Amino acid sequence: MSNPLTSSLSALVVFPKAGTDGGSVSVTVSRDSSQVGAYAGTYQLPQEVATNAVSSMTATFYSEASGQGTVVGTATAIAKLSASTVQFSAVVVSGTIKSVIVIPTGNLPIGGAGTQLQFSAIDATGSVVAVTPGSGIWVVTAGQTNLKLTADGMATGTTAGTSSVSVSVDGVTSPAATVPVVSSPTTTLYGVDASDVAYDPNHNFLYVCATALSSVGPSQIVPIDLTSNSVGTPFSAGAAPTTICVSSDGSELFAANATGEFCRVPTATRVANLEFSMPSGLPAVQMLPLPNAPGSFIAELAQPGLGDFPTRECAIYDGGTMRKNAANMGIRIATDTAGTQVFGVDDWDSPNSDFLGTISSSGVTEAWTNGAELGGEVDICYQNGVLVLGGYVQMQFVNTSNGVVLASSGSDAWYRYVAPSVGTNDVYLLSWPTQNSNQVTIQPYDVTSFAASNGPIPVTGFKGSPAKMVAAGPHRVAFLTTGSGAADRVVVETGLP
Repeated sequence: MSNPLTSSLSALVVFPKAGTDGGSVSVTVSRDSSQVGAYAGTYQLPQEVATNAVSSMTATFYSEASGQGTVVGTATAIAKLSASTVQFSAVVVSGTIKSVIVIPTGNLPIGGAGTQLQFSAIDATGSVVAVTPGSGIWVVTAGQTNLKLTADGMATGTTAGTSSVSVSVDGVTSPAATVPVVSSPTTTLYGVDASDVAYDPNHNFLYVCATALSSVGPSQIVPIDLTSNSVGTPFSAGAAPTTICVSSDGSELFAANATGEFCRVPTATRVANLEFSMPSGLPAVQMLPLPNAPGSFIAELAQPGLGDFPTRECAIYDGGTMRKNAANMGIRIATDTAGTQVFGVDDWDSPNSDFLGTISSSGVTEAWTNGAELGGEVDICYQNGVLVLGGYVQMQFVNTSNGVVLASSGSDAWYRYVAPSVGTNDVYLLSWPTQNSNQVTIQPYDVTSFAASNGPIPVTGFKGSPAKMVAAGPHRVAFLTTGSGAADRVVVETGLP
């Protein structure tokens, strides 16, 4: 008989009262597991049947050979049996699969041996049905130039972009699922001795704050065009800048130095047009663009003292003025995408303190403070309503609306840095097991499941230890290196999941 249920490897066929003794005649048939699609075969009945017997036939299809595994379908028919043949009429096949869904794969790299796509088949009760491997028939429904896909679901990325795929099992087709195809991770090194780095998504530029010891643009700003992967001409941004950021519209770069002086530089001309100081006179330890507010930035100001920062405040600068009511937010800060919240963490307290401040026209007002043991050198980033904190003890996911810790993850490592992934729910975690280890990895974590969404990606080829990391566009981050022999001071990792 023909088996149209691609999800089955065997069937038990029963002919009641068809035997010469009046009993049932049954046969278990198994199919070739390499077959995909409808399958037909000829089988020998195990006993003699009554001549010209007419019987109702039932067939039960199983997910494994020899009548084992999950029942994935049934069939009924009227059969006429003779000594040599069985003739069917009006065979009715009923599958138990009611819906099929594609299991998300994450980003697919270009080339390689290919990735086996996965699916789940679900019955009427909502339970997952165990079906034969290869029983799904796959097709690319959009983005065919980006993805090569075999009928049994082996996918290979061909060009960077987004594809859509669907899978059919026993005539039931899944909704289309998105498969992003990205370039394989690559590492690019730039020999700029740097104290800070900032990304401008409006023009796809990376700006590097070079130190006085840098062989490229000492005490200046070094622009890197990430589209052409070219280093531009360094330009001045005040005296010996140490900290930088780029405005939310990419039109201005702001720089600060260790003595509390600030400088504004239009990115179009790269010539400074304003120098100023904050009223407190404190230097900036971190600066970020204020989202949706061109010409404004938010800075954490602090005066170092004996390894700690006893005098601190969070300030918002608006084109020549500073908003009042600034609060202490720690040392490392992040903002939400709307520009209504600022988050901070203090990496010297034990346990560490993390903060939320609300941003208004008058300044920053502290909303909540928490404490958690994260270890020193704590980093912080925001992604889709979740604050992610990374230290060498653990990383945490915090609800930004109320400060409740949603989950903790990770084991001890030597420092951690975090940055949001652009266009996904992920954050990238950069870590390494010991201070002098070269086993540096970047691993994506999903802020909705609080679990790793892909395996760790080794980052090799640079010298020194990683330092500050920032998002540098879709599937890309940039980080600095420090330490003795750190000739490759700026590292850009492209093609991340």
